[in-house]
Amino acid sequence: MFTSDTHLRDIHWLSVDLETMGLAPSIDPILEMGLVAFRRSGRTTKTFSTLCDPKHAIPKRITALTGIQQEMVDGQPSPDVAIQTLTEWLAEEPSILIAHGVSTDMAFIRENARRLEIPLPPMVAVDTLPLARLCISESKDYTLSTLASGIQESVEGVQFHRALDDALQTKDLFLHCLSNSPRPLATLGDLEKARVMVKEPHHLPAPRPIPARFDELIPLVRQEQTLEIQYRGGALKGIWRAIRPQTFFHRGGHHYLRSWSIKDDVTKDFRLDRIARYRVREE
Repeated sequence: MFTSDTHLRDIHWLSVDLETMGLAPSIDPILEMGLVAFRRSGRTTKTFSTLCDPKHAIPKRITALTGIQQEMVDGQPSPDVAIQTLTEWLAEEPSILIAHGVSTDMAFIRENARRLEIPLPPMVAVDTLPLARLCISESKDYTLSTLASGIQESVEGVQFHRALDDALQTKDLFLHCLSNSPRPLATLGDLEKARVMVKEPHHLPAPRPIPARFDELIPLVRQEQTLEIQYRGGALKGIWRAIRPQTFFHRGGHHYLRSWSIKDDVTKDFRLDRIARYRVREE
């Protein structure tokens, strides 16, 4: 397997991008997967792309972000096919993953493989977000679209927030950073010292399931309903407060609901197990 002395040219790299219905792997299905296998020379060895039928209505905010519409996914393969393809690639040829904000992609891969009972060894990855911060000093922001526009003469025709295009742009960003780094990046040890690598622990704790009492909350969030909640913490403890839910996510062993707080006019994160009650707001 790979060691700190392994040269980057001796590694099979796999750029991966997932478009999903949210940020919580145990709740939100995958909508699209793009994979690009390549070498340090820049040669692409194979690609894979598929839309996935989530068997749920796609929230309007996801369509606005990705351009993926309901009729595009109806009848497409299930997300299971995408995960099975990825895990087969990893089994055929040990690879290091590349993604922009790679921890989220790894979490979705791991959770779906766990659900399908597919054995998957601990994954190793490089995150192009901190890598770009190291190698590209002047950028108005570090989103993939901004970075890709800055390193290429033209991104005309590129569909950002679509899986295969994003995976291709991430590959190009990774190679650009390696060639324009202020410090030598020739081996895995160099990437480790630059703190751009993400490694899964050998013993991964199983994620906590979402409490059953929130089963009815999930479709309400996907329908982008305005809700009222009673929260067990903060200055408004026990008082009904109006929110516009945006997405679920998982952090530190807990599920959260990211929402727009109507009263405070700001985005807030609410830990699910601290939401005492919820209801649809009557307009």
